[in-house]
Amino acid sequence: GDWNPPLTFVVCQRRNQTRLFPANSRDASRNGNFPAGLVADSEIVNENVFEFYLQSHKGLKGTSRPSYYQVLVDEAGYGVDELQGLTNALCYCAGRTEKSVGCVGPVFHADLAA
Repeated sequence: GDWNPPLTFVVCQRRNQTRLFPANSRDASRNGNFPAGLVADSEIVNENVFEFYLQSHKGLKGTSRPSYYQVLVDEAGYGVDELQGLTNALCYCAGRTEKSVGCVGPVFHADLAA
């Protein structure tokens, strides 16, 4: 057929050395981490590349590590906020918990299988 859907390709890096800390304690959770759902898409990323860090899960113990996402192809034309929101929503689709996990569900399960 002639069906040619638009493609959006995003790379996720789970293990990185980036840590995010609130400058103001009012912005922190009880254990000093940012609350779940925080997106860092300025200041610490390359402004010429569609990339962002997402702190999708609540830090239970210690310092939470955000996952790094880089959009390589976006033929569908998602907006920045729309794609970041979709990415965060997919972090609730891991199936092993009702809470969000540190990366999108498919990457979470691929990491378990590896």
